[in-house]
Amino acid sequence: MKWFVLFLLVFPSFVLVGIQGYNRFREKGVVFSGLSPDGKLVEILELKDHPFFLGTQFHPEFRSRPTQAHPLFKAFVGAA
Repeated sequence: MKWFVLFLLVFPSFVLVGIQGYNRFREKGVVFSGLSPDGKLVEILELKDHPFFLGTQFHPEFRSRPTQAHPLFKAFVGAA
């Protein structure tokens, strides 16, 4: 099942998971912490009890600059 989380992160548009699928992920410690405005798509997921593991559908790199990193990247570096 670990490969599936990676697949979800790399190819999010190819993965359609019903509510039963979400529940199986939740049982394994996946937290769906960000949803689209209509609540139909997962935008952010995290692993519970992990120092820093998350996947995003949005693009924080577009909001980063060399002298002003997006908070997501600051947190990642801080956790390293």
